[in-house]
Amino acid sequence: MGLKNCEKCGKAYSGSHAIYCDDCLEAEEEEFKIVRDFIKDNPKIAISVVSEATGVDEDKIRGYLRAGRLDVADLSGPVLSCSRCGKPIYRGQYCVLCQSEIVGGLKDAGGRRNESDDDSQNRESFLERQRNRKY
Repeated sequence: MGLKNCEKCGKAYSGSHAIYCDDCLEAEEEEFKIVRDFIKDNPKIAISVVSEATGVDEDKIRGYLRAGRLDVADLSGPVLSCSRCGKPIYRGQYCVLCQSEIVGGLKDAGGRRNESDDDSQNRESFLERQRNRKY
């Protein structure tokens, strides 16, 4: 366990957790709790309103959503988009279609190309349904 510099305040600290010193980590957690409680008290609210009311940056709030710490269903309007294709999503980084294509690409790269015709057709059918799905 070596000495690190906090990415937020620059203070040196010794610890095994993330990128912040204990004080900044506590402040970050407090910001998260403020956002979480505000959304809980004001469901179906736009992320811009949450940001303005709490003073927490919209990108940081989106980070909480991507990490699964907040539920997109509690907000209104466009919140997250797929990092690959840009479609609206409810959690994580990628839409279902892109996740499937990425996993399929990884399987192909790993040498698993011995699928039966039925498996291949099922996969294509699944991908087509996802392309046509309304979000």
